[in-house]
Amino acid sequence: MSAAETKFVFECSESVKDVLLQEGLDVRYGARHLKRSVERLLVSPLSNLVASEQVGFGDLIYVDADAETGRFTFSKRSSVLVCDTADLGREVENDAPPVGGIGIPVKPAYAAIVFGH
Repeated sequence: MSAAETKFVFECSESVKDVLLQEGLDVRYGARHLKRSVERLLVSPLSNLVASEQVGFGDLIYVDADAETGRFTFSKRSSVLVCDTADLGREVENDAPPVGGIGIPVKPAYAAIVFGH
């Protein structure tokens, strides 16, 4: 499976959202820096995890920020079944139940990757 086909879900803690807002908002320029902060602190580390195959199809990644250091931690909480929302409206042959769903836990995994900013 190529990285372009990797679909996963991620959730950010309130502390991560606070850090992103603090880093991304400027009194003078507004939210112009927010996109850069999201790219640097979330997108790049998540891309690295996908590229190194530490995040796979259907994984749930929880992003948290350490209160003392402000460093982000990326934890794989579980594997979930993920399907395209476009597939949800499609008819299923032979009245078989649809395979997959959105956000259905399958198995837990315990791993954390820490990135600084």
